[in-house]
Amino acid sequence: MAIRDLRNVILSVYYHINTGFTDWSRVAVLDSYKNVDKSLPCIVVDYAIGAFSHLQVGDEKFDGTNESFRLQIYATKQGELRDMMDKCLELLESQIVWIDYTTAFPDDAGYDPVAQKKGTLSVVDRPTAEPIHVGTESDSEIDRNRGIVSFSVARNN
Repeated sequence: MAIRDLRNVILSVYYHINTGFTDWSRVAVLDSYKNVDKSLPCIVVDYAIGAFSHLQVGDEKFDGTNESFRLQIYATKQGELRDMMDKCLELLESQIVWIDYTTAFPDDAGYDPVAQKKGTLSVVDRPTAEPIHVGTESDSEIDRNRGIVSFSVARNN
């Protein structure tokens, strides 16, 4: 697997979560922490690390790897946080379509998810969802109602 394919795996996870929250008008799905303070409630799709095996220095293939992700969830209240974590876990029960985004993105003219499909991604093991307790006395509204959903994906091609 080329490094470009790893980028497509990351983008496929991002768009899967983003699409899953389109009916939640107030929740923003972000690919960086840049606008968290302006976007509450929001989810940041965070690529964690690959679990590599049989790699050599200079190897461009990522065969036999699982990619790990964290969904950093920032809510405005505890009930909203629980609802967002539950929705994320529900989304991770289905396979993720692995798309080649080098041609076009979903908002671009010419985007064709059928023609650009490379395969699917499955969530391996069991995703975990945990609230992060910083206390209600925290001065930061951003940190007060946070959670994290962790999971890994494997390619099915």
